[in-house]
Amino acid sequence: MTTGRQSFTRYGSNYLLPAKTMWRWLVRTLVLAAVLSVSVGFSAEPISKEYQLKAAFIYNFTKFVDWPAQRSESKDLPFTIGVFGKNPFGDELNKLAQGRSVNGRPMIIKTITSTNEAASVDLLFVSGGQEELLGKLLGAIQGAGVLTIGESKSFADHGGIINFITEADKIRFEINLDEAERGGLKLRAQLLKLAKNVQRKTEPAQP
Repeated sequence: MTTGRQSFTRYGSNYLLPAKTMWRWLVRTLVLAAVLSVSVGFSAEPISKEYQLKAAFIYNFTKFVDWPAQRSESKDLPFTIGVFGKNPFGDELNKLAQGRSVNGRPMIIKTITSTNEAASVDLLFVSGGQEELLGKLLGAIQGAGVLTIGESKSFADHGGIINFITEADKIRFEINLDEAERGGLKLRAQLLKLAKNVQRKTEPAQP
């Protein structure tokens, strides 16, 4: 687990939160409320606001996940965030990725159109409306060390790792910890504490 200060966090299009570790975020509830539990306001705000917030979530997730060694040690390769299905983010993810890195690997955004491409990325966002393809897509990359993020009710059931949910007009997320561990991904305790639900069917391995 890395130590020291984390890089600053983007919120929306114009607002940057100061650099803080997740532990300090947990203590400073006002920061948490602004970044990880902010109201979507669907009735008053355009839908693009929802995806500005989800993009901020995705960027923050990369700070609190440890990828398998074969991925995290590939310093010569970019850290690739893939988007499968219709891209609802516009340029937001590209803006977030500019000049930023994960474990020393420059972050890039890529459109994914096939299961073969999906296995090559480090983080895959699957947009809504792909329910019929979830089983095939997630089954093909299961155990490949890809952090999968979705926004469909059946996403976790099909083997997705992090799923966005909306509760009282707030964006929350649930975690399928079994699938994360199956892929060699380590989700840090601070992230698990912020999840609405953490699904685990198997008992953790004893040291």
